[in-house]
Amino acid sequence: MSAEAWVGLAAFAFCVLGAAGGLSMQLGSIKKAIGTVEKQIATLFAKWDARPCAEHAERMVRHEAKLEDHERRLAALERD
Repeated sequence: MSAEAWVGLAAFAFCVLGAAGGLSMQLGSIKKAIGTVEKQIATLFAKWDARPCAEHAERMVRHEAKLEDHERRLAALERD
């Protein structure tokens, strides 16, 4: 093989390795972005899941207060 062929082969190999390294860096960035999005989605669902629970708990407290009020009224009617 001539010297020019070796130089061309070396240049080609250098380009392929450079492209592979660049692709590897891009894949790393994509993986990092996906991880960030996954965390944001998890946070969003955690907030979304917590809100109905808090609203449900508030409704349960109100219903319990109403139930206690009805029980007091019933007890008062039974005494009369």
